Amino acid sequence: PKLRILTGGLTSFDDFEDVIRHVEFDNPLNNNPVAGNRSVLVTVTDEYDGVSTVATATISVTLVNDPPSIDLDANDSSGAAGNDYKATFIAGTMNGAVAVVDIDTLVTDPDSTNMSAATITLLNQLAGDVLNTSGAIPVGITATGAGTGVISLTGGASIADYHTAIKAVRFDNTLDSPVDTIRNITVGITDAGGDPGTAANA
Repeated sequence: PKLRILTGGLTSFDDFEDVIRHVEFDNPLNNNPVAGNRSVLVTVTDEYDGVSTVATATISVTLVNDPPSIDLDANDSSGAAGNDYKATFIAGTMNGAVAVVDIDTLVTDPDSTNMSAATITLLNQLAGDVLNTSGAIPVGITATGAGTGVISLTGGASIADYHTAIKAVRFDNTLDSPVDTIRNITVGITDAGGDPGTAANA
């Protein structure tokens, strides 16, 4: 593309230099542009239609990996604010284990379509508390840590597959009368570039 600046008449050197200084480079694909150098060629024309020699500005475009984000309850239906989620575990009932995220959990990343890992951690694990998985984990993702306070999901897979894997994680307590207090669980996600996002809380 070319940019031509027309002054509409004679313009002083200082004014014309000021206009040129305000020309900027941008890329509408600023989250995932093509890396490499861009060459910008600049010429000026005087009042007698004399054209200057070409000056070249070189702009280096370097890619920076943006971290992913996770919202455990995208529509906030659980009553938790921001990216968090809250649920109720009822001991000694047929309800059993409860999911640590809502069904509308949302993972987003401006420049990656695949994730490499997720970690679900029970921060204040008390007697009888465990994290497990329920149902099939998508192919390409390995879940470890069942029956402990930390579930690790690893393996390169799509965001959709990580949605499924994270939704499979459950909190449970093996005691008839567990300690009646709030449990705090964090859910973190790492993209294919190895960049971890900010963890959300359940």
